[in-house]
Amino acid sequence: MAAKDIFYDAVRRALEKEGWLITNDPLFLRFSGLDMYIDLGAEKVLAAERNPEKIAIDANELISRGIPKKDIVLAFHSPFKRQFTEFAVG
Repeated sequence: MAAKDIFYDAVRRALEKEGWLITNDPLFLRFSGLDMYIDLGAEKVLAAERNPEKIAIDANELISRGIPKKDIVLAFHSPFKRQFTEFAVG
């Protein structure tokens, strides 16, 4: 499991301040045969939705495991903003 980076505490506090519930610290995922630990897993119920929206944070862990940036969607950005990153648009 990777060490928490300098942004971990700030990201966690920002998520909690915005109403996200931290559900996993860390979040374990198995993807394409790789075992990964994502720094935080969180969920937030949206007013217009019945099911919770879920997120996982740590593109760096995916990249360090060999997942190309073009295969990672930064879902917290709109598709319009994603086109200006090195990551997948959607």
